[in-house]
Amino acid sequence: MKTRVRGGVSVHPEGGMTITTEDLKLVGGSDVAAILGLSPWATPFSVWARIVGGAQGEESIPKARGKALEAAVLALYAEETGAELLGAKKLQHPAMPFTRASLDSMARREGRRVVEAKTSLERSKWGEPGTDVIPEPYLYQCTWYSGVALANGVVDVPEVDVAALVAGELGVYHVRHDPELFGLLEEAVRRFWVDYVEPMRPPPLSEPWIDLGAVNRMHPRHDGDARHWDSLGPAEQVAVREWLQARRERQEAAAREAEWEARAKLALGTAPQLVGLRADTGVGRIDWKQNKASKDTDWRTVALEAAASREELDKAIRRNTTEKPGARPFVARPLREEP
Repeated sequence: MKTRVRGGVSVHPEGGMTITTEDLKLVGGSDVAAILGLSPWATPFSVWARIVGGAQGEESIPKARGKALEAAVLALYAEETGAELLGAKKLQHPAMPFTRASLDSMARREGRRVVEAKTSLERSKWGEPGTDVIPEPYLYQCTWYSGVALANGVVDVPEVDVAALVAGELGVYHVRHDPELFGLLEEAVRRFWVDYVEPMRPPPLSEPWIDLGAVNRMHPRHDGDARHWDSLGPAEQVAVREWLQARRERQEAAAREAEWEARAKLALGTAPQLVGLRADTGVGRIDWKQNKASKDTDWRTVALEAAASREELDKAIRRNTTEKPGARPFVARPLREEP
């Protein structure tokens, strides 16, 4: 599938945007909510880590599902509205070359407009089709897309059609462009780039699990010599001390939990449940049921028995074996233990 280029804008004739390594170094539409601290999937730090450190996360199941269904959702949208799909576009903000807007598709429906395809299993986060009531992160994304599209002169209608397959049903939502909101987004993106990306200074950490994953992806392997404690700055020493303190507290809490779990299980004995707990426990019931028996197949032995010979099996194993990068565990060694 070839990509045609018109006026510096890449156009994929049948939809389906290819995001390149260079694209990942730019601020995209789905990053805007994260920069504002309003995304459940990313943070200012994780966006910065991807742009500056190449920390690209693994694709989540919902995101992979959305990509797989994108063409089908757009086709349903075209059938529902009678719109003519014009294909995906990749744009840049004319005044901010460090940004991008990767549009799922353009469409001709009462003029040219942006179409964004979404899939979701959570009906409660969406309003009635025909309205602009969509999840907040998508609202900022659509505002960014419509603003950049208008700035590039590729749309006639200042509105994004959001074709959303929600809980298996297609709904079409309409997000009218808000110039004031777009101006706020422009300023937030510009400040993020100037304050953090250009000086290579990380934003404050805000969501521990998301940010920890981003740090791990930035530094997947070690290099160089060991650092000495005295080489760390004051803030870096505080970070190490706080981690060690939290680690000790977690270990103590885990030991305490194990002790009281043993005592609680002794109290229940063979009972499958404990019910009627007081409200101040915050728990409705405690289950201690045995799961159904499961089967465990020794597939290596099965393969060995089925193979013509041990040599053929070993060859098959070698053909289908790949090497994975080693993990980089963060381990605190006791004083008595050699590194």
